[in-house]
Amino acid sequence: MGSLATWRDIALIVLVLEGIVAATLLLVVIVGGLWLIRRSRQYLREYIAQAIGVTHMAREMASDLSGEAAEPIIAASSTKAAVEATIRAIFRKVRKQGGTHA
Repeated sequence: MGSLATWRDIALIVLVLEGIVAATLLLVVIVGGLWLIRRSRQYLREYIAQAIGVTHMAREMASDLSGEAAEPIIAASSTKAAVEATIRAIFRKVRKQGGTHA
């Protein structure tokens, strides 16, 4: 029976060694991940600043283009309103005077 106890002890030692190796690998992965995150934060700050600048530029460009696109429509609408107001004013004067006799 001594040989079975020896094999049992050897198996336990192997299992403990496997656990130590697995824990060490996990620790290496965690430390490596933290190192990469810390190192990438400075690069991410630069890229985020650039991305914010690009979005501001795109917003300004879209605002300018939409203003340029809407400007003729607004001008035509205001001209139409001015013409309608002028015609109404003329017809009010004609009605007040009692019509025109030729």
